[in-house]
Amino acid sequence: MTATVFGEVLFDIFSDAHAVAGGAPFNVAWHLNAFDVDVNFVSRVGDDDKGKQLLNMMDKAELATTNVQIDNTRPTGYVNVDLQNGEPTYTIGENVAYDAIEAPALKNTCNVLYHGTLALRSQASAQALESLRASAELVFMDVNLREPYWDKDTTLKLAQKADWLKINADEFRILADADYSEEAAYNLLTSLKLQGLLVTLGDKGACVYAAEQSQCSKVVPKVQDNVIDTVGAGDAFSAVFIMGLLNNWPMQAILARAQAFASHIVTITGATSTDAEFYTPFKQAWQMEPLTCEQE
Repeated sequence: MTATVFGEVLFDIFSDAHAVAGGAPFNVAWHLNAFDVDVNFVSRVGDDDKGKQLLNMMDKAELATTNVQIDNTRPTGYVNVDLQNGEPTYTIGENVAYDAIEAPALKNTCNVLYHGTLALRSQASAQALESLRASAELVFMDVNLREPYWDKDTTLKLAQKADWLKINADEFRILADADYSEEAAYNLLTSLKLQGLLVTLGDKGACVYAAEQSQCSKVVPKVQDNVIDTVGAGDAFSAVFIMGLLNNWPMQAILARAQAFASHIVTITGATSTDAEFYTPFKQAWQMEPLTCEQE
C-alpha cells in the first residue's frame, strides 16, 4: 500500500532567522516515511540552495524524491513564521516552485491521496492534482485556509471531491456558516457527501464523524507542560490518521495514536524531526509493520 502526498515543500523561516523544512504536505510525507509507509511525494523546488538542501534532507531520510520536480525559474517556497506565545502567524512567499507542480506519471498503485489547499492557489498545481485523483482509492483533504490564497466556493468544490476532510474549528465556522457542533458537523458531512469528517479542536482534542455512524468518535489530549511550539501539530495528526486508515485500525485507536504523536511534536521546534529515534517509541508501541506497495 502507498500514500501519494501532493503539495508544497518549503522552508519555515522563524523570527530568529533559523529555517526549518516545512509545508503541510511535506510534513505529512516526512512522518509517513519515518513510520515506514511507502510514500510518493509530489512537489516542486527551485534550482537553488534551499531546494538542494531539501532534496538532500529527503535523500538522507530515504524519502523518495522521484516526483519532486526542479523549477529553473521559480525559487523554493518559503514562509516567514512569527511566534507569539507559542502560536504561529505566517507570511507566505508568492510565485514559488510549488505553484507550478506538474502531473507525474506514477508507477505505483495509490491507496490514499493526501492534499492540502495552499498549493492549489495556482491553476497549474490545481490541474496537476486533478490528474492524480482518478488513480486514488481514497482522497484525504486537509483544509489550510491561508489568507489571501483561498476562496470559499473553490474550497467547498474541492471538499466535494474528497472522501475524508480534515478541518479545525475556525475553518469549520467559515465553510459551514455555523459554529462547530455535532449537528452542524453532520450537516457538513452530508452536504459534502463525505465518508468521514475529522474536526481538530486544539487542546480540546478531535472528533471524527463517519457517514455510517450516528455518533462521533472523540479524543481528548493530556495536559502538556513542555510545549515549545504548535507548528505542524495538525500535520502530525494527519499523518498518523492516514496510517490508521491504511492499517484498518479501529477509529478510537487511530484518534488516540494521532493525538499522542501530535502531542509529542509540540515538544520540539518545528514540525518534523530528523532523528529516527524520535519515531521509534511509537512504532514499537503500535507494533507496526512497514506498509509497502505493489508495483504495477
